[in-house]
Amino acid sequence: MNQKPPSQEAVMAYYRGENRAMTQIIKTYIGRSLIIALGLRLFSPNKNDAFENALISSAVIEAYLLYFYSQRKTDRKLHKR
Repeated sequence: MNQKPPSQEAVMAYYRGENRAMTQIIKTYIGRSLIIALGLRLFSPNKNDAFENALISSAVIEAYLLYFYSQRKTDRKLHKR
Protein backbone atom coordinates (compact mmCIF):
# COMPACT_ATOMS: atom_id res chain seq x y z
CA MET A 1 0.00 0.00 0.00
CA ASN A 2 1.94 2.96 -1.30
CA GLN A 3 -0.50 5.85 -1.34
CA LYS A 4 0.72 9.42 -1.76
CA PRO A 5 -0.62 12.33 0.33
CA PRO A 6 -3.84 13.89 -1.07
CA SER A 7 -2.14 17.17 -2.02
CA GLN A 8 0.54 15.37 -3.97
CA GLU A 9 -2.03 13.19 -5.75
CA ALA A 10 -4.11 16.26 -6.66
CA VAL A 11 -1.14 18.14 -8.13
CA MET A 12 0.03 15.08 -10.04
CA ALA A 13 -3.52 14.64 -11.41
CA TYR A 14 -3.49 18.29 -12.48
CA TYR A 15 -0.30 17.84 -14.49
CA ARG A 16 -1.65 14.63 -16.00
CA GLY A 17 -4.56 16.71 -17.28
CA GLU A 18 -7.22 14.82 -15.35
CA ASN A 19 -10.71 16.24 -15.06
CA ARG A 20 -11.58 17.86 -11.75
CA ALA A 21 -7.94 17.97 -10.63
CA MET A 22 -8.22 21.66 -9.76
CA THR A 23 -11.24 20.82 -7.59
CA GLN A 24 -9.08 18.26 -5.79
CA ILE A 25 -6.34 20.87 -5.30
CA ILE A 26 -8.83 23.33 -3.82
CA LYS A 27 -10.26 20.67 -1.50
CA THR A 28 -6.82 19.70 -0.20
CA TYR A 29 -5.94 23.39 0.23
CA ILE A 30 -9.06 24.02 2.30
CA GLY A 31 -8.62 20.83 4.33
CA ARG A 32 -4.99 21.59 5.10
CA SER A 33 -5.88 25.18 5.99
CA LEU A 34 -8.47 23.99 8.48
CA ILE A 35 -6.06 21.52 10.09
CA ILE A 36 -3.36 24.20 10.40
CA ALA A 37 -5.89 26.74 11.73
CA LEU A 38 -7.04 24.29 14.39
CA GLY A 39 -3.46 23.71 15.51
CA LEU A 40 -2.76 27.43 15.62
CA ARG A 41 -5.96 28.13 17.57
CA LEU A 42 -5.07 25.47 20.11
CA PHE A 43 -1.36 26.12 20.54
CA SER A 44 -0.46 29.60 19.26
CA PRO A 45 -0.15 32.53 21.66
CA ASN A 46 -1.69 34.81 18.97
CA LYS A 47 -5.01 33.06 18.31
CA ASN A 48 -6.57 36.03 16.50
CA ASP A 49 -4.55 35.52 13.32
CA ALA A 50 -4.81 31.71 13.24
CA PHE A 51 -7.10 31.42 10.22
CA GLU A 52 -5.25 34.01 8.14
CA ASN A 53 -1.89 32.40 8.93
CA ALA A 54 -3.31 28.96 8.12
CA LEU A 55 -4.49 30.13 4.69
CA ILE A 56 -1.09 31.65 3.95
CA SER A 57 0.78 28.56 5.17
CA SER A 58 -1.37 26.23 3.13
CA ALA A 59 -1.02 28.41 0.03
CA VAL A 60 2.77 28.30 0.33
CA ILE A 61 2.71 24.50 0.53
CA GLU A 62 0.37 24.23 -2.47
CA ALA A 63 2.49 26.68 -4.48
CA TYR A 64 5.61 24.65 -3.72
CA LEU A 65 3.95 21.41 -4.85
CA LEU A 66 2.71 23.04 -8.06
CA TYR A 67 6.19 24.44 -8.75
CA PHE A 68 7.98 21.18 -7.90
CA TYR A 69 5.78 19.06 -10.14
CA SER A 70 5.84 21.64 -12.94
CA GLN A 71 9.58 21.00 -13.11
CA ARG A 72 8.97 17.23 -13.36
CA LYS A 73 6.19 17.24 -15.98
CA THR A 74 8.17 14.90 -18.22
CA ASP A 75 8.96 12.44 -15.42
CA ARG A 76 7.38 9.03 -16.08
CA LYS A 77 6.46 8.60 -12.40
CA LEU A 78 4.23 11.67 -12.65
CA HIS A 79 2.18 10.03 -15.36
CA LYS A 80 1.70 6.72 -13.58
CA ARG A 81 -1.54 6.20 -11.75
